[in-house]
Amino acid sequence: MDGLSTRWCEPTQGKHDGDLAQERGIALRAAFAGLPERCRRLLSLLFADPPTPYTEVSERIGIAVGAIGPNRQRCLDRLRRDSALAPLLDGTEVAR
Repeated sequence: MDGLSTRWCEPTQGKHDGDLAQERGIALRAAFAGLPERCRRLLSLLFADPPTPYTEVSERIGIAVGAIGPNRQRCLDRLRRDSALAPLLDGTEVAR
């Protein structure tokens, strides 16, 4: 995911890998649920498989194409700062 550590998606070493992945998934869902509706809609569209084209995102959310990137970054920053994720971040993510 852009803005979130890709390490969250990579396997980790140790006997509790499944537990850690499950804990991260729960925390990410909780943090995502705490975002404003506009951020949830934007990120859902951008991280869909396949990603929604910016022109369609613009139409569906009602923001200019040029504002999508900055809005995405602000939403990801909010997600990154959520207290549900704080215990699981390893401190190597880029601080903003």
